[in-house]
Parts: sequence; structure tokens; C-alpha cells
Amino acid sequence: MASSDDALIIATAAGDSGAFEALVLRHQRRAWNIAARYLGDVQEARDVVQKAFMRVLQNAHRYEAAGTFGAYLRTIVSRLCLDYKNKKRATPKDKMSGIAAPPDSISSQVHQRAARSAVRHALDLLPPRQRMAVVLRYYDGAGYKDISKALGVSRKAVERLLDRGRKRLGEILRTAVRSTA
Repeated sequence: MASSDDALIIATAAGDSGAFEALVLRHQRRAWNIAARYLGDVQEARDVVQKAFMRVLQNAHRYEAAGTFGAYLRTIVSRLCLDYKNKKRATPKDKMSGIAAPPDSISSQVHQRAARSAVRHALDLLPPRQRMAVVLRYYDGAGYKDISKALGVSRKAVERLLDRGRKRLGEILRTAVRSTA
């Protein structure tokens, strides 16, 4: 039976590099998906995920085992993404368009790429906390409680962020559709 995340982080704190490797292998895809969806850049996402796991390693001795390692890591990744975007203030990019598996036909591939590009652009136009709330909820499947913890806000604030984020995304995407029609 696989070790629990709590057992692995406790072993990591005690210097077991194999336990840390197991944690990384178990959670790297989820961490990368959050970072990539939020940042929109593959290399930036890799950098953030690497920093997140370095923080886990450096602070393993501080982790309070409660069966919530996934939420703990989600919080670290979310905050690093928010910090990264605040420091960078970069223009929106569309480097994520080729990530999904290619569809069967060229026509459907073109339409899917255009849709992904439009959604990526719309996400980039959201304020940072709204964008992170949307990414955590709809790309990571996080619950309100976990989003609240990751962003350091109340559940009510998460509800407002998601509501505003959904409305703004709808406005942006409707405008984009009208402008291409």
C-alpha cells in the first residue's frame, strides 16, 4: 500500500529523499496544471512548480500532518503564481494552445486551438485573484474551502471571486465571438 502524503512529508522532514521524490511524483502534475493554467507559459509554470517543491522540502519540518498535503501544496503553488504575476506584470501570452491532445480533423483542431486561445486570453484579462479562483475551481476541481485556504480569503470572498470571474469571462468571450462574426 502506498504511503500517505503525511507519512511521506514526515519522512522527508527526517531526511528521506525517497519520500520527497514520491511526493513530487504523486503531486507534480496537479501542481503544474494549476501553474500552467494560471500563468499561461510552460517554462514559467515549471519554474513555479520547482520553487513550490523546494519550499515543501525546506519547510517539511514545519508541516502539520492533517491529511491535507494536497491543499497545502495547492496553497503554495497558488501564492507563488500570484506573486510571480505581481512581480512580472507581463503582457498576456498564448503559449498554452498546443497542450491538449490533437483532435482528429484539421478543422476541429483549428477551432479547438482558437477556442483555447480565446479562453487563455480571457483568463489573462481577469484580475489575479479571480483568475486563480477560476483556475483552482474549474481546472483543478478544488472546493470552496480549499480555494479559500489557498488564497487566504473567506468562503464568501471565494464565491464573489468566482461569480465575478465567470461573469467577466462570459463578457470577454461574447465580445470576442461578436468581433469575429
